[in-house]
Amino acid sequence: MLKNAKDSKNRAARFVPELLATGKVFYCLDKENPEQLFVSTTNDEISADPDESGQPVIPFWTETYLPYARKWDAGPIVDMDAETFIKNCLPRFDLDGVRLGLNWDGDGCGVEVLPEQLLQDERMARALLKENSRVSSFIDELLETDCVYYSVDKDDPGQILMVQAAGAVHVDEDGDPLPVIPFWSKSGFQDAQQWAQGEIVETCKDRFIFQVLPELEMRGILLGVNWNGEGCGDEIRPGDILRDERVAFPDFDDLTEAQKQYMALAMESCKLQ
Repeated sequence: MLKNAKDSKNRAARFVPELLATGKVFYCLDKENPEQLFVSTTNDEISADPDESGQPVIPFWTETYLPYARKWDAGPIVDMDAETFIKNCLPRFDLDGVRLGLNWDGDGCGVEVLPEQLLQDERMARALLKENSRVSSFIDELLETDCVYYSVDKDDPGQILMVQAAGAVHVDEDGDPLPVIPFWSKSGFQDAQQWAQGEIVETCKDRFIFQVLPELEMRGILLGVNWNGEGCGDEIRPGDILRDERVAFPDFDDLTEAQKQYMALAMESCKLQ
């Protein structure tokens, strides 16, 4: 049976409320590879199904139980904001079949859940809807003002500035951080000027939707949305905007000639990579 099962369930029950109240969670990096999240395996004592034992589990702690994480000493401890955890980590872990350890004790024992169990929690859904408002505002403003802004590379003014995704969440198959290109809507222009590492350039809505977003999606590059002056903000997949019903990405036959030209440029750029 699960060691101190009642205590483990109580710690797990406090995970979601404290995550939403404090706005952050904590996890361990791998001692051998600090760019990777530490991954444990399902405890044989926890799993009721022998076939489930040995499955990958990533433990997370809320602030109250941070001393347990330190006592366990699996690796360096890093914090993550709730928005990233809910919007990016949980869907990725769900696709990868990774379980989550919730507020494990200092011996590495505790409750394990599937990501979908947290995603289906009504409290998480409400938080996700609230956090999505920033991306939603970006889309609304893009469609209203017909423009977005980005920074060029100061060392190569002919290139759009590209940075690496923060933390160890957005990674490729080799565990390397995914590239991100930040964009700002008109209301974020001052933040762009404060953070930018090169000249700020404006581009029109059609070029952004029909050339830039398809190209970034095909190349596996993330989109930074309205980062603040310190370079913090949402990182999403370009397809999230293309699939938004307000953008209503049309069939190719319904595009204008200019839009078709932008699409052709996106396809040609990907062929040259």
